[in-house]
This record gives sequence, C-alpha cells and structure tokens, in this order.
Amino acid sequence: MVRATAFFCALFVASVVRAILPPATPETLLHVPVAGEHWLRVIAPNVLELGFITAPDGRDAPTRPPQPAAQEFEVRIGDRRVPVKEVGIKRRVAYAPLKTRDLRVANQVYLVLAEPLSIRQGPLAIEVRHPKS
Repeated sequence: MVRATAFFCALFVASVVRAILPPATPETLLHVPVAGEHWLRVIAPNVLELGFITAPDGRDAPTRPPQPAAQEFEVRIGDRRVPVKEVGIKRRVAYAPLKTRDLRVANQVYLVLAEPLSIRQGPLAIEVRHPKS
C-alpha cells in the first residue's frame, strides 16, 4: 500500500501536470526512458493520458497501485473545471536491457472526461490535479 501511495505521489509531481510535449522526432521516439519522466497527452477529445516512468529496485516485484476514483482528479482546461467520468490504469515495461538489470516501468493513467475538448478555442492550457498526492 505504501508503494501504491508513493506511485501516485510521484506521478503527480507537485500535484500538477501540464500538457507540454516536445514534437515527435526520431530522437524523442527512440530515447531510453529516464526514471521520473512524466507527460500528459490528449488521446481523443475526451481522453487524457498521464504517464510516469519509474525504476523499481530489484528487491521485490512491483505491485499494481489501487485504481483511483474519478472524483479524486481535478481537470482544468483554461479557467473552467471539467469533471472526470472514468479512470483507467496501464503499466508496462518501457526498458529492460538483457545484460544488466535496469528495469524502467511506464505507468499510465487514462482519464475519460465528461465533456470533450473544443479544438476551436485554439491552444489550451490543461492542468490535472490529484489533491490526495
């Protein structure tokens, strides 16, 4: 349980993640993920992906964190608050070389919004807050 709480605290560094992504170039697509890396992506007009890279130590197997409730998240698009309808979690190995132990795990949280984003507004400032972390 302590590891799961630490996961969410680390995922929402300073409780705010902003949607600022570098352009997808060969250098950014093929880089080795670094522990502590985090991102926010707009997958669909009503789906956001929050991600974080962790590097668990080799003492024990990493456990899956508990599923957070949709009400725990606060999403702000510009100056208005958008409620979260559903939450999903995905964990996968992002990097694991064969010769040395250097496991990096990608943790992703998917937020389904109650109303879609409007592209007509121009560039949007998206903030996701998790008050419990």
